[in-house]
Amino acid sequence: MDKILSIIAVLATIITPALAQNHSLATSPVTQPATQPVTQPATAPAHVRIKPPIVNARGDAMIANQRRQIEQQKAAFQGLPVAGNCKLDELLQLTLVEGQLQCQQGSYNAPAGQQTRVKVEGSDAIWLVTNNTNMMRGMVVGPAAGVANAFITLQRYDWAAADREGFWQIAMNSFNGVSLNAQALGFNVNFSQNNNMVFLNVNDFRDGQNTNCNYQAATISQLQADHPEEVRKYLSPMLRCVTGKDFFHAGAADLYLAFTEVPADPEATRQVRNLLPDLDAEDFAIRDKASRELAKLGAGGVLAALRLDWDQFSVEQRARLDSFLATEGRRTIHDPTAARKNLDFLIDAMNDSDKAVATAAKHAIEDLAGHPIQIDGQPGTEKYNESLDTLWHQLKKELHQ
Repeated sequence: MDKILSIIAVLATIITPALAQNHSLATSPVTQPATQPVTQPATAPAHVRIKPPIVNARGDAMIANQRRQIEQQKAAFQGLPVAGNCKLDELLQLTLVEGQLQCQQGSYNAPAGQQTRVKVEGSDAIWLVTNNTNMMRGMVVGPAAGVANAFITLQRYDWAAADREGFWQIAMNSFNGVSLNAQALGFNVNFSQNNNMVFLNVNDFRDGQNTNCNYQAATISQLQADHPEEVRKYLSPMLRCVTGKDFFHAGAADLYLAFTEVPADPEATRQVRNLLPDLDAEDFAIRDKASRELAKLGAGGVLAALRLDWDQFSVEQRARLDSFLATEGRRTIHDPTAARKNLDFLIDAMNDSDKAVATAAKHAIEDLAGHPIQIDGQPGTEKYNESLDTLWHQLKKELHQ
């Protein structure tokens, strides 16, 4: 009975926000916000933390209620024993396929039908996972029954993030598609996928007005294109917290196409050149194998391919190279020169793991601003991100972007 009550309690935390979101979406199925916020903040880079404005008495009361929730959760979960250790990708694997999120349970074998606390390597947050395999066996009958219909419920608690103005609670459910619910001081965020559509709902009570905004699109990429500000501020950090991945960072193909001064590695260039004959072979199996080998080269292969002279390639070689580059791109770069003048793109590039890209982006920002810039800290650190945040706000005002 205790296990059943525990499962019901977990599902309640997930399903209740989702039902509330679905109701709001059903009553207001629009692509633009149902209610526009009083002020429209400028689009911020994905790493920027959300800073709530001054609130009135009602907003203060709701935030105070959230703080009480935090204390209740600490009392309930901090004392739970840790059942095991794992890496985040061993807990779950979230991927983006044709504009939709897909979730697969990782190699970590959590006990079926019960809530378990696990220690995720590199994370100070508390993670609770529920493997609902047994539950599905009892709920689903007929051809749809079985382990294939198992779903995972994941909860992440990082109460210290509340004081850093970040998400202190995130819950993810993979039942019937991926849905997420997150809380930060002053607002709640819900994301869901239904009927080949994606939905983002933001309930913001920091101004005391309880502003409820709904956004929808056919794909996540389209959602980002239509509502870049909301994706950067809400969806991107929420996904990054539960996956460790930035689904919206510019891809290698985008960056290397824009920053033509970054040279290719000679070894990667040699490997790509060696695959060119097989990419144009008469035998399909040989061509297909060469494409798979090309994909293994990753970002280095992308850079090498972009720096080759494509005029000498056959139609088949061009098609296969284009396909390879498409898997490593997340933007549509029609004009590299225009990309180098887009501040959001350049700030994003300064967070890239390739130092040559980050350096080229810094130089491009200085050219755009007309003066040197100073960034504190090392890439990937909180100090570095805070410095980029400050720079972004400063240059937005200077450049009127």
